[in-house]
Amino acid sequence: MKTGRPSKFRPEMCQIVIDMMKEGASKTEVCARIGISRETMNQWRNPESPYFHQAFSDALKEGEALSEAWWLEQGRINLHNKDFNYTGWYMNMKNRHGWRDKQEVSGDSGNPIRVVLKQYDPADQHDPAGQHDQVGGDDGAKGD
Repeated sequence: MKTGRPSKFRPEMCQIVIDMMKEGASKTEVCARIGISRETMNQWRNPESPYFHQAFSDALKEGEALSEAWWLEQGRINLHNKDFNYTGWYMNMKNRHGWRDKQEVSGDSGNPIRVVLKQYDPADQHDPAGQHDQVGGDDGAKGD
């Protein structure tokens, strides 16, 4: 027998989630509208939680896809609108929808990077790669 406060969950909340997020609403906005905290939302969507609600989890998953689609559409339809805030739009896509700047790293002439591992021998005073400065010398000056 369960004890404690009754759950705030109501099946109609699932449709509110979908309706709001298909217009680009965030999870924080949805939580405020249905009167729950982000922590409660996370418990309701987590299958490992004793407070899990499959219907809510499914609605939130669908809502996230709909929200991202709405924001993508806003960027697409405003391509020629010079008053549209693309910086704000782009930051929103990165922060809310997991967008990342693409970073490619390659070696010379676009070839893969070559990695050479060498064992370090502190007794060896010679630096074959020429990457380590030596301190001291006849004048006591540091190398650059």
